[in-house]
Amino acid sequence: MSELAAVDLGSNSFHMVIARDDSGRLSVLDRLRDPVRLLAGVNAEGALDRESEERALGCLRRFGERIRHLPRGQVKAVGTSTLRTLSKNRAFLRAAEAALGHPIRVISGKEEARLIFVGVAQALGEPRSTRLVFDVGGGSTEVILGEGFTPEVCESIQVGCVSHTQRFFAAGKLTREAMTQAELAAEAALERTALALRGRSWDLAVGASGTINAIGEIAKVNEWTNGVITANVLDQLRRKLLEAGRLDRVRVNGLSPDRAPVIAGGLAIVHAIFRQFRLTELRPSASALREGVLYELAGKTNLGDLRANSVSAICRRFGIDTEQGARVEKSAVSLWQMVRGPGAAQDFTSLDVLRWAARLHELGLCVAYGGYHKHGAYVIEHADLPGFSWSEQRLLSTLVRWHRRKLSREALDETYDLDPREFALMIAVLRLAVLLNRHRENTGDEATATLTVKGTALQLHVPTSEDTPRSLLLVELTLEAEQLTKLGWELAISV
Repeated sequence: MSELAAVDLGSNSFHMVIARDDSGRLSVLDRLRDPVRLLAGVNAEGALDRESEERALGCLRRFGERIRHLPRGQVKAVGTSTLRTLSKNRAFLRAAEAALGHPIRVISGKEEARLIFVGVAQALGEPRSTRLVFDVGGGSTEVILGEGFTPEVCESIQVGCVSHTQRFFAAGKLTREAMTQAELAAEAALERTALALRGRSWDLAVGASGTINAIGEIAKVNEWTNGVITANVLDQLRRKLLEAGRLDRVRVNGLSPDRAPVIAGGLAIVHAIFRQFRLTELRPSASALREGVLYELAGKTNLGDLRANSVSAICRRFGIDTEQGARVEKSAVSLWQMVRGPGAAQDFTSLDVLRWAARLHELGLCVAYGGYHKHGAYVIEHADLPGFSWSEQRLLSTLVRWHRRKLSREALDETYDLDPREFALMIAVLRLAVLLNRHRENTGDEATATLTVKGTALQLHVPTSEDTPRSLLLVELTLEAEQLTKLGWELAISV
């Protein structure tokens, strides 16, 4: 039996759940939560104030103390909406990881939605039912439609209880006009997704996370319902908030003090959800993102490595030459293992990312030959790639962007999860693998080439003979040596 921990770094609260994998069954051992209100500390320029930063790091230190006995592979931490905003603040991310003692994966909105569905669906069971899932977070709201354990539509909308409260109730006043404006704005944000789902049906509408669970608890404590959220529940809560007149005067049975400061914005969003999706009731779920992360960490979703599946789907969708991709992949793997060994890993393996980049390096040809490395990088950066964190997707995009043509130090500017030198070596290996397979057939170059590294020096040996003339390849490698100096590598070629 092994212990696992999932950490959810949300815009309003940080959560951690620790469970034991007991013969295929996950048994929760501990839960921790801290309403850090990270989003509330982000200013208009996207910077985090000192007080909020210290509050967040203090929470992560406490979480880290609780899981310090767990090895890296048994902990998975994900950051959502606000950490996406702060993702370019490398100093904060490094400090956050140091405080927790484990890597933090900043995930995209769609990946967040997918993991929420995994958590909710696993808790519900009923593999044949269709469910529409909502999660109102601090900075975003996720909407997911799926059947059984498989999400079909995953959307993340930039409207959350913290951001909406800041926007419409910044002065703390609760007026009918402000509430109406907040509801209309939330409806406008949700409209496109709601229209896309018109005509679809579902067996159950489920709500996850703080806002929805808080409203469900209020309904239960006040005996408005048994915990199910209805339009009448929303109307009664709305009336109580308006009677209070101010956020700091809100007193509702069942509403916790730490939820009260953001309940107005959250209520407006849930009200908009009911109107736009024409709901009659919404059932709260105790499971959400952190449980989805936990299930995937335990390998309980039976989906395999979603990242590999996503890469295969992209290859099929855009008609990539998979044979050429396989040749480049084989060479890249061979060269990488010569210089780094099979192990080199962060939160994910460098080798895996190199494999995927090799398979996708010609993706941009579906647009045009000219600048196809740039076209491919753009598609990868903006595509929906289930299983990938935001930073993993950016790393993959950057590798494809720089696999050919002129290099620049700019290539290393945004490698958030890897040491720049490690990523510079990945770029060099991919570029060499592409050149070794320029003939698009098994010429022998890719099988006999060897690569060694010592400090900043790379030595590439390409055997040649009368039967295998390689003058063109040697010219290309000589030109490549000039480019690699821009990343700090000195490439020497021998035959």
